[in-house]
Amino acid sequence: PYGAGHGSEVSFVFNTLNARWGAPGEPTPEEKELARVMNTYWANFAKTGNPNGEGLPVWPLYDAQKEQILDIELNGKPVVKPEPRKARLNVIEKAFKKREQIQSRGI
Repeated sequence: PYGAGHGSEVSFVFNTLNARWGAPGEPTPEEKELARVMNTYWANFAKTGNPNGEGLPVWPLYDAQKEQILDIELNGKPVVKPEPRKARLNVIEKAFKKREQIQSRGI
């Protein structure tokens, strides 16, 4: 529910699923499909600046007004949905702004 842990996408992006730390057994067909989709998105982006390509669901441009994310599910199907951490991120941003105000007053 909290998205990918830092670096957990690497074995999917580079299709090195057998090298995953702590992963039991062989990759599942779903994991292999997810790796194929992620690898293709990243390769397309590296080549053209656009992750989209033939045979892939469209990865839409980010729209700051909508604040949506692309969640690539285990079956390799991307789902555009509202940013699930928005409320928590707002609290953190507010705290940093408050800290900045306090520090600028020399307190």
